[in-house]
Amino acid sequence: MPNVPKNVLASLAFLARLGVCHMQLKNIPIDQSVGAILVHNIVGADGRKAFSKGHLIRTEDVEAIRALGKETVYAAILEPG
Repeated sequence: MPNVPKNVLASLAFLARLGVCHMQLKNIPIDQSVGAILVHNIVGADGRKAFSKGHLIRTEDVEAIRALGKETVYAAILEPG
């Protein structure tokens, strides 16, 4: 599940407003970002989109994102109620 549809992100934000879960948007170190959801696109050196908004960051993505010169990402972190 590499990408979370944008309407799902909106639904998660709605659930957070209802108190079902807590969603924090914050800039986090790439090493701590596995399981977080990108809230912005990341572009490669060629200017093309390498990772889309809504991408669920996986372990194998960490080195690829770091290779693009990023040490932190702005992402959504979900926590239970």
